[in-house]
Amino acid sequence: MPTKEVSLIDSLNGRAYAFRYRDLDSSYKYAAVAYREVNFYNSGKAEAANNLAFCAFMNMDFERAESLHKEVYKYTKNELELLIADVGLMKIYQRTAMNKEYYDYRNSALRRMKRIREESDLFADRHDRLRLNYAFTEFFIVSSVYYYYLQQRPEAVDALESISEEEQLADTNQLLYYHYIKGSASLTDAPTPEDRKLREFDELYLTWRLAVQSDYPYFEGNGLQGMANLMASPTSFNFFLERRGHILNRLGYPVDSLLPLRLAQKSLEKFRVYNDLYQIAGAYVSIGKYLNAHERYSEALDTLSKALDCVNEHHILYYHHEADTLDKLSPFMAGDTLYTGVPWMIKEQVKTVPEWISRIREQLSVSYAGLGMKRASDYNRNIYLDILNYTRQDKELESRYLSLEAGSRQMSIVLFVVIAGLILLIALWGWFNNRSKIRNRADVERLQQILSLCSDITSSIPMDVPLIQQGIDQLFGKGKMHLEVDEDGKASMVASSRLKRDERALVHLLEPYIEWATDNEQMVASLSDERSQLEKQRYVFEQHIAGNKRQNIIKKACMAIVNGINPYIDRILNEVHKLTEKGYIRDENIKKEKYQYIDELVTTINEYNDILALWIKMKQGSLSLNIETFRLNELFELLGKGRRTFEMKSQQLHIEPTSATIKADRALTLFMINTLAENARKYTPEGGTVRVYARTEESYVEVSVEDNGPGISAEDVARIIGEKIYDSRDIGMKEAADPETLKQNKGSGFGLMNCKGIIEKYRKTNELFRVCEFNVESEPGKGSRFFFRLPPGYERRLAYGSACFYRWLSRRVRRIWNSRNRLPGMLRYTRTRPTMCCWTRRRTMPMLPITPMWTRIMSWHWSTSIRR
Repeated sequence: MPTKEVSLIDSLNGRAYAFRYRDLDSSYKYAAVAYREVNFYNSGKAEAANNLAFCAFMNMDFERAESLHKEVYKYTKNELELLIADVGLMKIYQRTAMNKEYYDYRNSALRRMKRIREESDLFADRHDRLRLNYAFTEFFIVSSVYYYYLQQRPEAVDALESISEEEQLADTNQLLYYHYIKGSASLTDAPTPEDRKLREFDELYLTWRLAVQSDYPYFEGNGLQGMANLMASPTSFNFFLERRGHILNRLGYPVDSLLPLRLAQKSLEKFRVYNDLYQIAGAYVSIGKYLNAHERYSEALDTLSKALDCVNEHHILYYHHEADTLDKLSPFMAGDTLYTGVPWMIKEQVKTVPEWISRIREQLSVSYAGLGMKRASDYNRNIYLDILNYTRQDKELESRYLSLEAGSRQMSIVLFVVIAGLILLIALWGWFNNRSKIRNRADVERLQQILSLCSDITSSIPMDVPLIQQGIDQLFGKGKMHLEVDEDGKASMVASSRLKRDERALVHLLEPYIEWATDNEQMVASLSDERSQLEKQRYVFEQHIAGNKRQNIIKKACMAIVNGINPYIDRILNEVHKLTEKGYIRDENIKKEKYQYIDELVTTINEYNDILALWIKMKQGSLSLNIETFRLNELFELLGKGRRTFEMKSQQLHIEPTSATIKADRALTLFMINTLAENARKYTPEGGTVRVYARTEESYVEVSVEDNGPGISAEDVARIIGEKIYDSRDIGMKEAADPETLKQNKGSGFGLMNCKGIIEKYRKTNELFRVCEFNVESEPGKGSRFFFRLPPGYERRLAYGSACFYRWLSRRVRRIWNSRNRLPGMLRYTRTRPTMCCWTRRRTMPMLPITPMWTRIMSWHWSTSIRR
């Protein structure tokens, strides 16, 4: 489901819900857009349909509201939206006094609420939690209003108290609705009637104050109308003036006997702004009630006539569609014996509101009685009583009886079907049980034979054909199936006659075992050859390990040469200090002795320097390459062990395994890969990606290190490739977003220079290495790819190539060291190998033997020689 669509539809539906009691037109607009824009988000369309149905309900278009709520059942299986649709239909049938339908959907809502409570953990999303709170609070409020109009106050109070405080505070719409119903329907608890009236007034005042603060004109009007109804009579007004005078002063109107009238008129203005015809009529009734209580009957009659006009406007708008029809309500019609309005409630195709007609008729009866018009008063009084009779409590019980009776019939039918089904099921179970026992015994015997045959096939290497054939004859019958083995050692089962379905299935079962046995036999033979090869490789690797141990000892000795110079330098500095600071320079004998000792120290240091100079010379002009054939993936695995340094920078290191084998110096190749990978890590920002992979061609293997860093320009690429020595501090500075940070991270640039030097050394070796190449591909803003090419290798030539290289390197080192005649006593060549020795003033320190591995150590420090 597209996330963008879900976000858009949820946002539109949220706005439609937020504007419900603020601006009904805006709420309808957002809901309509959400309903129209949905393509795949069915739950969102169901929510939009529920929001549109609410707008239609508030406009008293009950037919459309009912249709939209019922559409929800087609759009989704989401229990939450289906529950909201049930509650919406309950509101419609409660207002139109359709008790049976109301009770049907109330039962449906109760069942859904039970399922939702059992699966409440599924509604973890904030949007779902808000919808869940709305659905539950709306159900209890609608139930409370229904019981209130049926004059069942205890049930109404219980329904309202079922709403938890958490559910009240989660939604401002429902919080205002809760307080308004509690005050206007007199659902507060108090020890005395006076205290209960005060609590009703407090609830209505709280509704008005919160509505003003939150800009909810609908509940602002309801709060004012409710307070006006409570203070309609002079006695009630004086009571509230005495007990709640401090609150009346906060309403912003003069506190006099006209205050209830002003509040009712202000509520009328609010309802007109909100455009709620039902509440507009209610406001007119509140004004009429005040005027009747103050014996202003003519004005009350005029006001109540306007309330009837609202009822007629609704009837003409949705059911009659003719403005000049006689089928409309009047305050009094002398010849009307059917009491126009009552038949509307009987017609199924007409959905009107009995409760608002009854309230208007009740006040009209009072107005006509006050004017002394008894006949007109009785007319309205009779209509009022007929409506009460139609909506009496017995109707609710009747609807419950019909519902229970229908449910009882359905349960009887279901019970009969279940009992008949159980009897049939028991009979079938007995029959199938006896039959299955017989078949199971046969199947068990056959399975034992199959398992025995499979065991014979897999346990004999090579296959015992006569034994297997004996098992096949037991399964298929003697002579019906034969096991044949061809010249290549492949075994197969050949049937001598047509096989049944079960027999063909058995053949398909046994064939994999037979194939496995023949393949296993051939595999054992091949593994024997492979084992001998592995033993040979093991011997070679053991020799390499022994050589590596010797190399490690040589490395330590090499470091000892370099570190051995430091004590002699310290001695020279000490002697110079004595001559200059302690005045020994004035004593000719001591000075001569000190000079002679310093000369000996300098001579010793020069001997060390000659050794190091020879080493540097070999590295600069005669770099020895230890060429060998090895698997490139071994170096990739070593590189992967340093993955932690990339993770510390929140980077991803992707190393693609490769089967390539190359012919090169293993250590220098690892040096180049490490250098390029470290450069990529250094200049790739946090969260970036570094890829290391290889591509095998016919004449070379290309090793690449690729990143998605800032990249470098074509001019900088040309400098790196074309210039032998360049200033690395200028590379990438022109395109850098933060030059200072880049400058701090810059290195010396010798790493890439060394990589180029190694490739050039390869190319000068022989024709095989002409394919070697070092290059860079980069584009600013898109990253870089550094790569080099080496010739492919073949593992079978490893031993021979290493031996040839060792002999060549030994001869080369022997010629170099024999030519060093200017260092007498320092190099002593033996028949087996050359050896270095160094004499100091007090002792002779033998040095390590000059072996091909010694030259190998020198080549490892080639980068240092370039910098020197």
